[in-house]
Amino acid sequence: MNIDKIKEAVIEYGTPLYIYDLKIIESQFLKLKKALRGIDNYEIYFAIKALTNVSILKFINKLGAGIETSSIEEVMVGLKSGFKEDRILYTPNGVSISEIEIAEKLNVKINLDSIKSPIEASAIILFSAKVSFSHM
Repeated sequence: MNIDKIKEAVIEYGTPLYIYDLKIIESQFLKLKKALRGIDNYEIYFAIKALTNVSILKFINKLGAGIETSSIEEVMVGLKSGFKEDRILYTPNGVSISEIEIAEKLNVKINLDSIKSPIEASAIILFSAKVSFSHM
Protein backbone atom coordinates (compact mmCIF):
# COMPACT_ATOMS: atom_id res chain seq x y z
CA MET A 1 0.00 0.00 0.00
CA ASN A 2 1.49 3.33 -0.96
CA ILE A 3 1.52 6.54 1.05
CA ASP A 4 -0.88 8.34 -1.32
CA LYS A 5 -3.58 5.71 -0.75
CA ILE A 6 -3.05 6.00 3.00
CA LYS A 7 -3.41 9.80 2.83
CA GLU A 8 -6.61 9.43 0.78
CA ALA A 9 -8.03 7.03 3.35
CA VAL A 10 -7.20 9.43 6.20
CA ILE A 11 -8.93 12.27 4.36
CA GLU A 12 -11.99 10.12 3.66
CA TYR A 13 -12.33 8.33 7.02
CA GLY A 14 -10.39 10.47 9.51
CA THR A 15 -8.13 9.27 12.29
CA PRO A 16 -7.43 7.10 14.08
CA LEU A 17 -7.62 4.72 11.17
CA TYR A 18 -6.67 1.06 10.97
CA ILE A 19 -5.64 -0.14 7.53
CA TYR A 20 -5.19 -3.84 6.81
CA ASP A 21 -3.56 -5.17 3.66
CA LEU A 22 -5.27 -8.46 2.80
CA LYS A 23 -2.50 -9.35 0.35
CA ILE A 24 0.06 -9.20 3.17
CA ILE A 25 -2.16 -11.21 5.52
CA GLU A 26 -2.60 -13.88 2.84
CA SER A 27 1.10 -13.86 1.98
CA GLN A 28 2.11 -14.36 5.62
CA PHE A 29 -0.46 -17.14 6.06
CA LEU A 30 0.83 -18.94 2.96
CA LYS A 31 4.43 -18.58 4.17
CA LEU A 32 3.46 -20.19 7.45
CA LYS A 33 1.65 -23.05 5.68
CA LYS A 34 4.69 -23.58 3.47
CA ALA A 35 7.02 -23.65 6.48
CA LEU A 36 4.83 -26.31 8.13
CA ARG A 37 4.43 -28.35 4.95
CA GLY A 38 6.53 -31.29 6.19
CA ILE A 39 4.53 -31.71 9.40
CA ASP A 40 1.65 -34.16 9.45
CA ASN A 41 -1.72 -33.38 10.98
CA TYR A 42 -1.39 -29.73 11.95
CA GLU A 43 -3.88 -26.89 12.02
CA ILE A 44 -3.29 -23.15 12.09
CA TYR A 45 -5.28 -21.16 14.63
CA PHE A 46 -5.34 -17.37 14.84
CA ALA A 47 -5.50 -15.91 18.36
CA ILE A 48 -8.65 -13.81 18.11
CA LYS A 49 -7.56 -11.70 21.09
CA ALA A 50 -5.05 -10.08 18.70
CA LEU A 51 -7.80 -8.80 16.39
CA THR A 52 -11.59 -9.00 16.54
CA ASN A 53 -12.41 -7.19 13.28
CA VAL A 54 -15.17 -9.36 11.77
CA SER A 55 -14.23 -8.51 8.17
CA ILE A 56 -10.61 -9.56 8.71
CA LEU A 57 -11.69 -12.67 10.60
CA LYS A 58 -13.94 -13.67 7.68
CA PHE A 59 -10.90 -13.35 5.41
CA ILE A 60 -8.74 -15.44 7.78
CA ASN A 61 -11.52 -18.05 7.83
CA LYS A 62 -11.51 -18.19 4.01
CA LEU A 63 -7.76 -18.81 4.12
CA GLY A 64 -8.43 -21.96 6.13
CA ALA A 65 -7.30 -20.97 9.62
CA GLY A 66 -9.23 -21.66 12.77
CA ILE A 67 -9.36 -19.34 15.75
CA GLU A 68 -8.20 -19.67 19.34
CA THR A 69 -10.42 -17.94 21.87
CA SER A 70 -10.24 -17.39 25.61
CA SER A 71 -13.73 -16.08 26.36
CA ILE A 72 -17.30 -16.77 25.33
CA GLU A 73 -17.44 -13.28 23.80
CA GLU A 74 -14.56 -14.22 21.50
CA VAL A 75 -16.31 -17.50 20.64
CA MET A 76 -19.42 -15.50 19.67
CA VAL A 77 -17.34 -13.15 17.47
CA GLY A 78 -15.85 -16.22 15.79
CA LEU A 79 -19.28 -17.69 15.10
CA LYS A 80 -20.48 -14.30 13.79
CA SER A 81 -17.43 -14.26 11.50
CA GLY A 82 -18.47 -17.57 9.95
CA PHE A 83 -16.12 -20.01 11.67
CA LYS A 84 -17.57 -23.48 12.08
CA GLU A 85 -17.69 -24.81 15.63
CA ASP A 86 -14.93 -27.35 14.96
CA ARG A 87 -12.59 -24.51 13.86
CA ILE A 88 -12.99 -22.63 17.16
CA LEU A 89 -10.66 -23.60 20.00
CA TYR A 90 -11.77 -22.29 23.40
CA THR A 91 -9.00 -22.08 26.01
CA PRO A 92 -10.55 -20.63 29.16
CA ASN A 93 -8.45 -19.15 31.94
CA GLY A 94 -9.97 -18.20 35.27
CA VAL A 95 -13.59 -18.53 34.14
CA SER A 96 -16.62 -20.00 35.84
CA ILE A 97 -17.83 -23.50 35.12
CA SER A 98 -20.98 -21.96 33.60
CA GLU A 99 -18.88 -20.29 30.89
CA ILE A 100 -17.26 -23.61 30.07
CA GLU A 101 -20.76 -25.15 29.94
CA ILE A 102 -21.80 -22.49 27.41
CA ALA A 103 -18.79 -23.38 25.24
CA GLU A 104 -19.74 -27.04 25.46
CA LYS A 105 -23.32 -26.25 24.38
CA LEU A 106 -21.95 -24.22 21.45
CA ASN A 107 -20.05 -27.37 20.41
CA VAL A 108 -16.65 -25.67 20.11
CA LYS A 109 -13.38 -27.41 20.93
CA ILE A 110 -12.47 -26.95 24.59
CA ASN A 111 -8.81 -26.90 25.56
CA LEU A 112 -7.81 -26.85 29.21
CA ASP A 113 -4.14 -25.98 28.95
CA SER A 114 -3.47 -26.32 32.67
CA ILE A 115 -5.37 -27.67 35.61
CA LYS A 116 -4.78 -25.19 38.41
CA SER A 117 -8.21 -24.81 39.92
CA PRO A 118 -11.14 -26.91 41.09
CA ILE A 119 -13.22 -25.35 38.27
CA GLU A 120 -10.86 -26.70 35.61
CA ALA A 121 -10.77 -30.11 37.32
CA SER A 122 -14.58 -30.13 37.42
CA ALA A 123 -14.69 -29.25 33.73
CA ILE A 124 -12.53 -32.25 32.91
CA ILE A 125 -14.97 -34.53 34.70
CA LEU A 126 -18.07 -32.92 33.18
CA PHE A 127 -16.79 -32.56 29.62
CA SER A 128 -14.19 -35.30 29.29
CA ALA A 129 -15.30 -36.18 25.75
CA LYS A 130 -14.61 -32.64 24.51
CA VAL A 131 -11.44 -31.79 26.46
CA SER A 132 -7.97 -31.88 24.92
CA PHE A 133 -4.75 -31.43 26.82
CA SER A 134 -1.78 -29.31 25.80
CA HIS A 135 1.67 -30.80 26.21
CA MET A 136 3.74 -28.76 28.63
